Amino acid sequence: MKYSKLTLAIMAGLLATILMARERKDDRTILTIDEPLGDDVKLIVMDIEYGFGSIRIERGNASKAVTGFIQYNTESIRPSFHYEVDGDRAHFEMETKSHRRDWNFNWNDDYESPECELYLNPKVPLEIDFTCGLGEAELDLGQLKIRDLRVTSGLGESTIDFSTMNGIEMRRLVVDNGLGLIGGLGVIGKGLEDSS
Repeated sequence: MKYSKLTLAIMAGLLATILMARERKDDRTILTIDEPLGDDVKLIVMDIEYGFGSIRIERGNASKAVTGFIQYNTESIRPSFHYEVDGDRAHFEMETKSHRRDWNFNWNDDYESPECELYLNPKVPLEIDFTCGLGEAELDLGQLKIRDLRVTSGLGESTIDFSTMNGIEMRRLVVDNGLGLIGGLGVIGKGLEDSS
């Protein structure tokens, strides 16, 4: 079979595009989170700053403080987390910081935004300070013992779901919405009263 120079050039260009897309996908890294609860822990304080991408937070394993993963492109962010237990109190910190100075993405490229899933302990009270900059956040917090919750959302969409009862009395719920959307499902639970 004989091909014209134009056909060969187009085929070579398609092959190069496919190979570059495969290379970009190979740049994705997975950071695994698997932190034990500890015998004496009576409270877990969580500070989660998620810059951009999609994140899902929900009920996890009762023997773990927090488990999950962050899948990200090494060219765009450097996620980090720290977990420490001090007596009967544990502290989990996670953040995703950009190490790019320019945000001139070529959206025609096969760029994939970061993805994260976190699974939280359902039997120990939690104080959560969650910030999501740009992206989509799904917080399925039913069956967790949320004592304090602060959600700050920048530009994106966040959903807070308490469809099943909160396991303890909630002291404080603060929602700070930037330019994005925040929706709530079943937000009236144990310890919260309908103020309407």
